[in-house]
Amino acid sequence: PPSKHGRRLKLYYASQVAINPPTFVVFVNDMTLVHFSYQRYLENQLRKAIDEGQLEVFYQPKLCLSTGKLVGAEALIRWRHPVFGEIPPDRFIPLAEESGLICDMTVQMMRKVADLLVCRIELLPKGFHVAFNISATHCKDNALLHECTRFLSRFPTGSVQLVLELTERQLFMDDDHVLTLFKRLNELGVKLAIDDFGTGNSTHAYLQSFHIDFLKIDRSFVNLIGKESVSSHIIENLIDLANRLNQVIVA
Repeated sequence: PPSKHGRRLKLYYASQVAINPPTFVVFVNDMTLVHFSYQRYLENQLRKAIDEGQLEVFYQPKLCLSTGKLVGAEALIRWRHPVFGEIPPDRFIPLAEESGLICDMTVQMMRKVADLLVCRIELLPKGFHVAFNISATHCKDNALLHECTRFLSRFPTGSVQLVLELTERQLFMDDDHVLTLFKRLNELGVKLAIDDFGTGNSTHAYLQSFHIDFLKIDRSFVNLIGKESVSSHIIENLIDLANRLNQVIVA
């Protein structure tokens, strides 16, 4: 309704179910637009989630195909919002990378994982692999190197193997800083993996530029083994490539 000054204020409220917070669009005098966007709201909520410890770590186990024994795990971060419930990773991980919050999230996750494993080190097989996803945002400075050093220092030498998985949501540049960073990580004993190998445009470039230890074959290929001949040939070629490069395959 018109205000006491005769100006009309229109408030449009769009409520989205379950995991989506409300979106507000306000028109003042039909000229001024103030848009409280979902992305901005979610970024503020994500920052709050990091500060308040709402982020949880889940573990995807890695098994040796020949023995069936546990050899490692990938640490996956999940967000359980106190109001909207569990928010899918594809809704907040890209936002975290764009905003730079992914670095704080990774630090928090690595410290939580270290706290958990250091109390159970006697239960783990020697050389237990622990993998974390990283993006190009992590490579802007040496904070990642310092955090990896801190992580490994909490365990007896050789008891835990740290793996960093390169994702393709952002492009890793093979400039001097990144090459030096990866070289120092390699000297520290940190291994590199290419996540979802075979699906992106940059994975082959990474093989040429960086020292890669693991190739993770995307599930879209793995799920079609025995069902579709073209995918089977692609899998065979990926396995052959990994063997020629002396790399470990993760399916």
